[in-house]
Amino acid sequence: MNESEITIRDASWRDYLELCKPNVVGLMLVTSIIGMMLSVKEMVPILTLVFGNLGIALCAASAAVINHVVDRHVDDKMARTIGRPVADGRIKPFEAMIFSSSMCLLGVLILYLYTNVLTIWLTLASLVGYAF
Repeated sequence: MNESEITIRDASWRDYLELCKPNVVGLMLVTSIIGMMLSVKEMVPILTLVFGNLGIALCAASAAVINHVVDRHVDDKMARTIGRPVADGRIKPFEAMIFSSSMCLLGVLILYLYTNVLTIWLTLASLVGYAF
């Protein structure tokens, strides 16, 4: 192999985790938990707290993945972002969108089962706002 050839390694679970931007999602969950605690006088039901935040986390991660796909042509030109999984080709945009769609659908299902319609709509609005 000569020096001009570029080797692209296969995607690993770490690449998919990186797509989800776990630090950003973690910060979103902090604000979600605080919001839940401030919204009621008594304790938030534990199932609502746990599964509501799981659904929110899945939708937030889905938005982060979409953001990687949307920004891939910019990311591959910037030193800070050139090594991102979609920008450097380790994960194809279609694969990323399947991953994102799966997380979004599961997240919305969980929110439907354990929270309310307002939470679903606000979460989906946040997903669109962050992703694009």
